[in-house]
Amino acid sequence: VAPPASVPILDRPGVGLGALGGILSLVLSAFGVPVVGEGASTTASILPIASLASAALGSTGWGGVVIGVLRTLAGMVTQAKAAQEICKLAKAV
Repeated sequence: VAPPASVPILDRPGVGLGALGGILSLVLSAFGVPVVGEGASTTASILPIASLASAALGSTGWGGVVIGVLRTLAGMVTQAKAAQEICKLAKAV
């Protein structure tokens, strides 16, 4: 039995996104926007870290798992907010 063909690492989800974020960090740096250090904004500081994390999760195959967990958590928060609104409306009546 032949082993399954593996997907090239750059074709995996998240790896391309991480590479794009890294390129964006370099472009921002080239235009004089501080990405790291004292003058960097919070968003600019998070970009290289998020890019690296995205590429790492995508290359190992954990990107889909993390996205699934985040979707579940977002759904739970949305349902909790909807339940609070329903309770407020019920008390108002």
